[in-house]
Amino acid sequence: MRFEEVLSRYRSGRLSSDEAADVLGMSVSSFYRWRCRYEGDGETGLQDRRIGKTSPRRAPVDEVAKVLELFETRYFDFSVKHFHETGSRHRTGENTRRHYQPNTAMA
Repeated sequence: MRFEEVLSRYRSGRLSSDEAADVLGMSVSSFYRWRCRYEGDGETGLQDRRIGKTSPRRAPVDEVAKVLELFETRYFDFSVKHFHETGSRHRTGENTRRHYQPNTAMA
């Protein structure tokens, strides 16, 4: 069902906001945001705003190439999970073996 149809049923009182959100498969707060966008900008307000934008969390291409090269050459016999755990340890400086070190500040 299109957003306009659900919105008209909501406005006429045939659907509550909870029911309208459920029909559209979204939360009630998302339904309210979509309703405000539609009332302000019409159909264009409902278009995906992410199109053409890259994620700020996206890894640089050279870093991805370096990781792929390591996985294919040096760590070729690792599973993806093991490779990820090994890479995470190296990035954080965590040792592979853990040793008990007593807290001498308390003594």
